[in-house]
Formats: sequence, structure tokens, C-alpha cells
Amino acid sequence: MAEEHSRWDSERQAWEEVRLGERKEALEERRRAREKEKEEEEKRRAGIHWLKLERAPHCTKYGTREYRAKLGPVNSGYNQLKACHEMEIEIHGRMMKPSRCDNMGMFNGMWGIWMVDFDEGACRTYWGDYKDKGCTAPGSGLRHIEANLKNHDAADEWTAMCTTTPYDFNGLHFDGAMSCANWGKYGIFGFWDVEDKNCA
Repeated sequence: MAEEHSRWDSERQAWEEVRLGERKEALEERRRAREKEKEEEEKRRAGIHWLKLERAPHCTKYGTREYRAKLGPVNSGYNQLKACHEMEIEIHGRMMKPSRCDNMGMFNGMWGIWMVDFDEGACRTYWGDYKDKGCTAPGSGLRHIEANLKNHDAADEWTAMCTTTPYDFNGLHFDGAMSCANWGKYGIFGFWDVEDKNCA
């Protein structure tokens, strides 16, 4: 009985060693296949680069400007969209992948778009001192506040800048104005209706 049990243990051990060897071999084969695939991809990617980086003349929102660049020639067999999403470019000293990619067709090619929200001082609008315009209506519980938007470039989309420029007053924080108006030569104004028990 003990002899039979010992033989069974030996067979089981031999079987486990065979399985372990097969598993190691399969893992090694997969590793080699991945390496080969990586080498092939690197060959296809070789030479892919961005052409001239273009800076938008206006801001898209508070602290943010759009940049664009066209992807240089891509070797046949390599996915242009994949190349676009993976290729980095340097903007303000930082390496960045595109925020999105636009395929403009056979003649215009693949474009990378970057929404850059750092080191864009010209896009950092701010609010002047607020003016308290009183309660919105008797019993409303709301007080109407307005402020003038500063450092705004006429080329920028004024509503986008107004609604995304943060403001702090009286211990309150707002990510942007609740509503906005362009009063021409008087400038852009933001409006807030804030809760006030004195207006109840």
C-alpha cells in the first residue's frame, strides 16, 4: 500500500513538472511574440513626427489655449489615429500627448489638438471689484452682484471666458459667472445671484 502511494506521489510530481514546464514554455512564447510585435511597431513608428506646432490666436476658456499640429508621414500599415494619440510634443517645456485627434481626410491628414491650461498668462482673466446691486426682488432671498472682467482680449470668446473665470467674494467661491453681458466699450460683465437672508 505504501509502495503504491509512493508511486502515485512520484507520478503526480512528474505530471506537475511537465505541466509547469509547458506553462513556462507558453509564457516564454507569449513574451517573444510581444517583443516581436513591439519591434515591428517601433519599425513602423520610426520617422513619425509632428510638423509645425500652431498656437491659436485666442483663448478657449479661462487659462486655456488650443494648440494644433499636423502629424508627419506615417508608414503604411501603421494606424494613423494610434500614432496621433501616442506621439508627444513639447509645449511650455512639458511633453504632452494630444487632448484629441482629428482626421481631416486624405489630403489634409491627421491633426493633434492640445488644450493647454498652464503657462497661458494672456488667458488668465480676472474680475474687478464686485458691485452690490441690491436684492433681486422683495422676498427673493437673493442678492444681485456684478463685476467687470479684466485682462480680456477682444479676440477671445467672451462668453466662454466670462463663464469660466473663477471668482471669490464674501467667503464664496464661483467657478465662473452665472450669467454674462457684453456692454461694448464698457466691457464684459459677470452676474451672480447669491443667497442673502437680508433679502428674504
